[in-house]
Amino acid sequence: MKIELSTLKKSERLSLSLRKLFEQYSYRKFSMNRMEEYSFYAQNINFLSSKHIITFSDSDGRLMALKPDITLSIAKTASTHNEKLTKLYYIESVFRLSKEAGGFNELNQMGLECIGEITPYTVVEVVSLALKSLWQIGDEEYALDISHQGLITGLFEGMGINRGDMSVMMRFIAEKNKHDLESFAREKGVSDENTDKLLRFLSISGDLANGILELHKISDGNVVMDMAIAEIAMVANAIKSPCLRLQTSLVSDTDYYNGILFNGYVSSVPTAVITGGRYDNLLARMGKADMGGIGFAICFDAIERYMRSQIAATVPTYVYYDENVDVARVYSAAEAVTSGGGTACVCTALPDDANESNTIDLTSGNGGRR
Repeated sequence: MKIELSTLKKSERLSLSLRKLFEQYSYRKFSMNRMEEYSFYAQNINFLSSKHIITFSDSDGRLMALKPDITLSIAKTASTHNEKLTKLYYIESVFRLSKEAGGFNELNQMGLECIGEITPYTVVEVVSLALKSLWQIGDEEYALDISHQGLITGLFEGMGINRGDMSVMMRFIAEKNKHDLESFAREKGVSDENTDKLLRFLSISGDLANGILELHKISDGNVVMDMAIAEIAMVANAIKSPCLRLQTSLVSDTDYYNGILFNGYVSSVPTAVITGGRYDNLLARMGKADMGGIGFAICFDAIERYMRSQIAATVPTYVYYDENVDVARVYSAAEAVTSGGGTACVCTALPDDANESNTIDLTSGNGGRR
């Protein structure tokens, strides 16, 4: 009997379609253990979205942790061997603190990573696959917000803002908090001209073409910003999708990320379902400065939580029998229902929703009539 795909959960159907998509672009499946030595995560704690980690002592006394992140583990084990670029995808679980559940949750993720020689095409391919993944989710509307770490790095460095103040301002930008950004900038002695640039920068979002023009005005020859703008323009020109949007409030930790950043959204989910970006700096921190890295993760749990369009509730056909009925007759009746595409529920006691139209009564007293 063939499996009816419509009976699978949305995440299961999505997983199958994404595996096919990724393998079409020569990504190969990567599997890993669910645990890692805690010291590894402690060394890279700022990379994690939450500092809460489930730990336990191994039989040999080592302090172990259930994985809170996949990219870190792939980056740690990454080796290109004879290949210039390693292209992997994964279907794994991570263990993170959940505000909704009020405790730790096992979260299902799927994603891909490219590690090695990251070319301009590699960047375009990964961003394109993130867009295609959003389309595979099947929501009516979707969008991929894109930015570049070089935008904010170049802007701050051009203004002479120190690292400590930079981290505070980045938080205000990520929160789209214009009021506190302006107040903090003035408190730290940032000039009126530069404060105005910060506020204009934060206001840029949406249309890529107009946003790129506005960024050039703010850059005014800033080399780092201009290089970042050029890479965003390169991606936009190659993909040419109206679902690709500029979002300057998309920033991340400069210790780990150094290039293109992106978040993916669908209309039915209030949070990002895809997060990704380029993380050469993370690899450099692991002693792999000769490698680049870019990838993204898809949060299946967010999709399942808010998009409940899974199996439509169906009332089965009840095959009702008693001890006097031959088992072969019961089996034959159930097979007749399922072979016709229906759902059979074989029972010796009828539930409340059973009626003449959805019941095959095989009990000896009824003589097997429907």
